[in-house]
Amino acid sequence: MKGYRGVILGVLILNLSIQGLAFAQLPKKMKAVKESPASTKYKTDLLSEAKLRLSKRDWIVICNPLDLAKTSFQTTDVLTFSEERFTSKNLSAQGFVSVPYTLALQEDGSITWEAILENEKIGVVFWRGKLKDNSLSGFFTVLSNEGELKDFSFQSLITAG
Repeated sequence: MKGYRGVILGVLILNLSIQGLAFAQLPKKMKAVKESPASTKYKTDLLSEAKLRLSKRDWIVICNPLDLAKTSFQTTDVLTFSEERFTSKNLSAQGFVSVPYTLALQEDGSITWEAILENEKIGVVFWRGKLKDNSLSGFFTVLSNEGELKDFSFQSLITAG
């Protein structure tokens, strides 16, 4: 069963990596750049500020299915970022627990975050979001234990202060 879950997780990550192209464009020329200590501190400060902005409130989001043939309804959820952990209120009600999330600074100054929630009885949910201009948006994919994929987008209703 563990090998099967690894394959499922790999497919899920590949699927969301493709969706992630909506968040960023690859630079035309990639070159190694040595960061100065001031630059590193600046990025660290931006990520710390983003954690604070994320944790200041519960984020009410509208979730829309990307494939209306599989799921045709819109729903709301409440996302929280507390003590460096991510929680979806809807998924918590189904037995998913809060998990650590990661943050990354993008070239456009936006902050992206990711979290993977897993429930042995239900499946895996991979979230990828973007915090920019005091709004939260992104995608999440639900992969059931039966192998069914459902992709959603989300957008915050309430913006950060």
